[in-house]
Amino acid sequence: MSTVVAPSETVLLDELEQDDELTKDLMKARELIRKGWVQHKMAQRNIFGHPKFCVLGSFNHVRRSDEYGQLQMMRMFAAANNLHPQNIPAWNDHVLRVHSHVLTAFDRAIALARKRARKDGSRFA
Repeated sequence: MSTVVAPSETVLLDELEQDDELTKDLMKARELIRKGWVQHKMAQRNIFGHPKFCVLGSFNHVRRSDEYGQLQMMRMFAAANNLHPQNIPAWNDHVLRVHSHVLTAFDRAIALARKRARKDGSRFA
């Protein structure tokens, strides 16, 4: 049995149940970005009151006060997209960046997190 996780990705339900915490957190952050993305701010509301997030804002929202969890998300996102974690805000805010680029970057991070979790059975550290 399969379920649609993202428009471009179909995943077996069994695989979803096996995802580690980091992978699930990245998927939650991607969903926030899918619903609304913003540049030059961590978060803001659109005219209808719905939240929009930048990449780091989505990590912050998913992991709240868990700085270690946020750092893990940053490191995985950066590794999957050939970035240094400190460059994520500049990458997000680049003038030529569009919503689809950010979603694709999350897809890469999720795929890498899954691959690493399957390989070593542990969270990215």
